Amino acid sequence: LKKEISVSVNLCKIESGIRIAVVIEWILVISIFIGAICVFNPHEGRRMDRSLCKMRADNQVRQALDDIATLISQFFEDNNYVISDIIAGLLLLVHSPHKRIPPPIESIIKNEHELPHWMKLPNCLKYASRYFEFAFAVYGWPHYVACNCACGAWYLLCKKLNCCCRKHDNRRDFMLMGDNCCSCHSSALELMLDDECTPAFVCFRNGLFEVPFAVVIDHHTNSIVIAIRGSASFMDIITDLSLDDETLDSIDVDSDPILRSDKELDGYGEIRVHKGILKSARYIYETLQTNHVIEDAQQRCPNYNIVICGHSLGAGIGSLLALFLKIKYPDIRCYAFAPPGSVISGNGIYVTEKSTLSFVLGDDVVPRMTFQSISLLKTEVERELTTTDKAKYEILIKGIFKLIVSYPFSLHRADNISTQGFANLTENNNDMRHSENIGTREERIMLRPPGNLLHLTFENQKIKDRVNVNWIDHSSLAEIQLTSSMLSDHLPYNMHKALLIAKEY
Repeated sequence: LKKEISVSVNLCKIESGIRIAVVIEWILVISIFIGAICVFNPHEGRRMDRSLCKMRADNQVRQALDDIATLISQFFEDNNYVISDIIAGLLLLVHSPHKRIPPPIESIIKNEHELPHWMKLPNCLKYASRYFEFAFAVYGWPHYVACNCACGAWYLLCKKLNCCCRKHDNRRDFMLMGDNCCSCHSSALELMLDDECTPAFVCFRNGLFEVPFAVVIDHHTNSIVIAIRGSASFMDIITDLSLDDETLDSIDVDSDPILRSDKELDGYGEIRVHKGILKSARYIYETLQTNHVIEDAQQRCPNYNIVICGHSLGAGIGSLLALFLKIKYPDIRCYAFAPPGSVISGNGIYVTEKSTLSFVLGDDVVPRMTFQSISLLKTEVERELTTTDKAKYEILIKGIFKLIVSYPFSLHRADNISTQGFANLTENNNDMRHSENIGTREERIMLRPPGNLLHLTFENQKIKDRVNVNWIDHSSLAEIQLTSSMLSDHLPYNMHKALLIAKEY
């Protein structure tokens, strides 16, 4: 009887594995079929141009795409890897028994007497959870629909839309720019705000270095809130990857006339920032100045604080926008949720710490993504691909299967090279190959997330009922953590949930 039970259990495992393998194979076959149609169809190029007509491929966009292509080609020019090779290397690295585990994040003791009063724990968590609602609302109707999966919520959104074929009676008391003909984004924004909020200016124009944002008067916190959207379109991705052609990942602050006039920035040596984020912050600053948005809001509410908030790309833009505005508004505050890892160099972090408070959740990959961390990850992937003797299809099938189900598949030989010396050798060779083109990791300027850093972690990843909050140093985010939550920790929903739980403790 025991033998029959064990045999049936083994057969069930084998049957499940076969089913998953068949599904994956069908996905690969369909992908190859669609790819062949796209590549060999002579009219596909014209059809693709029509489908991407909204990209407005002017000279500036072409130049940005050329810069991105140059960066990527120089970064990978020493090997002939395709995307499937990189995925296979990442799977090997995730499941490797010899992978180097990054050091744990250590909390630091922050002298809160030196911090502004709005940054001190635990009050900052209550305000942060409130302001994150604005950073979340500015994402527009897709996030409203995703977070309100109910017929009633969708009915309210449809009822508020401006129909193209009929006269609409809804009149808005704020200036609206860049929304579509039905005002989908602004309608969702209004529905996600409570009765204590009054929109003052909304701009959903989305182009190269043009990121949607909204200015809302919050009577609950007595604040004029500038909420900036994160990456949610192809243009936003170009902004993320728009790196300076000379240094490939930064541009000098002195190139901007507003930041050049800030005497406080001159006292810390050369400060370099991300080019795409700087241009986006400049765009929002000029839009606010041209339309006199802050001045008009202050006339309505003269004693209100000016607060900037944003998630992901919006967090990085907000931190630099605070540098623009602090010349006129020295008490400005910025709440940066999951900011990018490459925003400002070390000489400028001290300046941003006076106006920016950043929040990082768990193993979020975005605040850890720098040139140096990606170079280190690339070196480790090359090591795994060099030492493996497995076929690529076997790595992909077994590696993906092990991510879903805990099964003792072996992707590494028992006598595989596992010494750290080989990793160091590969790293040194990699640095030598790159030194002539884009420089070694040590020679490049290290860009960091802005402001003071608060690290949020769930005590139990399954239950998620309690959150630990600690101050951390910027060096704690120097390496990418390959974990199951590295992507989910960046989602706005999980960040909002962590803030709501943290403010109760």
